[in-house]
Amino acid sequence: MFIAMNRFRVNPERVEEFEQIWLERESHLQGCLTI
Repeated sequence: MFIAMNRFRVNPERVEEFEQIWLERESHLQGCLTI
C-alpha cells in the first residue's frame, strides 16, 4: 500500500468550506491495518 501526504494551502476565507468537504470525503482508510 502506498500512502502520500500532501501539503497545500487553503484560502483563509474558505477554511470552513474546506474542513466540511474534508470531513465528508470518501475514505478507504477505515479497513487498513496499522503497525
